[in-house]
Amino acid sequence: INSGSKKVVRDPEKFRPSEDNRIQMQNLVESMRQAAKKDWECNLKKEPAINTSKLLDTAVAELSKKLFYKYYLDDTEILEALRDWIHPLPDGSLPALKIRTELYRIIAKFGLHEYEMASLNEYFQRSEERSKD
Repeated sequence: INSGSKKVVRDPEKFRPSEDNRIQMQNLVESMRQAAKKDWECNLKKEPAINTSKLLDTAVAELSKKLFYKYYLDDTEILEALRDWIHPLPDGSLPALKIRTELYRIIAKFGLHEYEMASLNEYFQRSEERSKD
């Protein structure tokens, strides 16, 4: 995803993504959620869960773009997608260390404040409890 304009805006507060950028951001998040879902299904079938690994480099490259952080957090379901990627698989195994390491780094870069991290942890716990029901 690129900013689509010739004028370079480096201040995330002044940057506004184009409609094409927003669509690409939504598509990336949806691809991430689908990869996690496929890995979940593969794990249930005792098959290798490699879909998130295949998408990891693309996801990291796109999610590392500081100008887009605010819009990923405000306009997409990125936190749900990240949760899906770092959540243990049905057999109890954790996702690959590389996936967890990269995503924890991305989450830290998003600049969530401590109180937001606490509410994020609560959100993930509630989501896990709902998924068990």
